[in-house]
Amino acid sequence: GGETGNDAKAMWFGPRL
Repeated sequence: GGETGNDAKAMWFGPRL
């Protein structure tokens, strides 16, 4: 998930990153 489409980062930083 996330606007970047990067689930690896979304799980840490949230949907904003």
